[in-house]
Amino acid sequence: MKINKCLVCKNKNLVKYLDLGNQPLANNLSKNFKVSKFPLQVVFCNKCYHNQLNYEVKKEKLFKNYLYLSSQSKTLQNHFNKSAKKYIKYFKLKKNSSIIDVGSNDGIALKYYEEKNFKNILGIEPAKNVAYLANKRGIKTINSFLNYKVSKKFENRADLVTASNVFAHNKDIIKLAKYLINLLSKNGVLVIEVQYLITLIKKNLFDNIYHEHIHYWSLSSLSLLFKNINCTIFDAELIDTHGGSL
Repeated sequence: MKINKCLVCKNKNLVKYLDLGNQPLANNLSKNFKVSKFPLQVVFCNKCYHNQLNYEVKKEKLFKNYLYLSSQSKTLQNHFNKSAKKYIKYFKLKKNSSIIDVGSNDGIALKYYEEKNFKNILGIEPAKNVAYLANKRGIKTINSFLNYKVSKKFENRADLVTASNVFAHNKDIIKLAKYLINLLSKNGVLVIEVQYLITLIKKNLFDNIYHEHIHYWSLSSLSLLFKNINCTIFDAELIDTHGGSL
């Protein structure tokens, strides 16, 4: 489906600057070449300068049966363990603190908390096969997209919500941001990780552009998005994952 407006500010004046033609879906290897292909084009908004794709593939096709498992990467295991240690210290988390990871894959971001006997951890993962694996490994995981119903069920509960490498994936990004904020307790904090547009351009990381990644975030476009829902980014950090992330 064609996307005709900026998904952050709704401006309809979009400038196409990269066209990679029709491409198959990533993580969709086939023994033959008879696979569906979809337009893969990047545009930027000349009003707020957000970068995004101008075509979407339905999220059910992309995520209901997902083949990429985060825990297969030793680098990511080390990264999420290190991050968990940092968040525990920085946000003064206790064993009974409520921690929710959205787009939790096989539970990689929650594994450290589980090993340290945190009592209230929860993953939210749309891929049925991956959510099953996480639950089998002892990480309580709901098989669902984060939607209004789920955000209301866990409203005002979480001391920490993490969303790593999922904020690029959702066309309805304003709704997703609101749902994430809805999960937070009064003093709760949201931590998101996104691949960083500036690093992508500087390093020519064209292989990080594919249909799952609708958004390509800079700090300015993220700040505008959260300002529009009356929230403030109070800290930002460059990290090394995926070639360079924020």
